[in-house]
Amino acid sequence: MLDPKNYQRKPQPFVRMRYENPRTGLRASKSGSRMLADAARLEREIRVVDQIGSGWVEAEIFRGQVRRIEWAEGAAQLVDPASDQRTRFRVEVTVDFVRRFLNEG
Repeated sequence: MLDPKNYQRKPQPFVRMRYENPRTGLRASKSGSRMLADAARLEREIRVVDQIGSGWVEAEIFRGQVRRIEWAEGAAQLVDPASDQRTRFRVEVTVDFVRRFLNEG
């Protein structure tokens, strides 16, 4: 929970996210819109979908930047939907990626 009256609180960035897990058929929302989540939820969903080896997780930060991690044949790629730029994504760096993306873009 965010305590708006506590001026000494540490930043608690939130992200709007959606995902698809093909094994279970789970999605972030049936309407396809992104839901509000914290960093821990984003990290958890990335790891869950990685265990399956297919599917995707998409996140939008407060600046409107969107990144999508897609799995195909067990390999993960980080995708910038605006430019369709793709780079290899290593799940071992998930915590660092989420922290940097939420705080710095």
